[in-house]
Amino acid sequence: MRKNAGWLATLTAALAVAAGLAAAPAAAAPDMSLKDTMKKMQAQVLNGDAKPLVGMFDATKVKGKPEFANWNAMSDKGKAAAAKGDLDGAKATCKECHDAYRSDYKTKYGSRAP
Repeated sequence: MRKNAGWLATLTAALAVAAGLAAAPAAAAPDMSLKDTMKKMQAQVLNGDAKPLVGMFDATKVKGKPEFANWNAMSDKGKAAAAKGDLDGAKATCKECHDAYRSDYKTKYGSRAP
């Protein structure tokens, strides 16, 4: 009988922890949306079609942070290139942004960026 009580206590504790984790606010979950958008952009570049990148540049624009002064301008530049069907121009804009901000963004915000 004593064995069953120990098992029941362990199960109860595990359920309590699980319930606590389930009740945690959604904001605690990492925001992977920028990373997901970048993956979609890469796949589209590999497909060789710039047009679908237009909306994706909009999605990256809203993830910019005030300390990255040219982020919005770069997003607009990439969007304009994509709208014209200029895949090389869109890719160059991606590289420009990555060269300027990727390391600092990942260091400061990582996957938890709001």
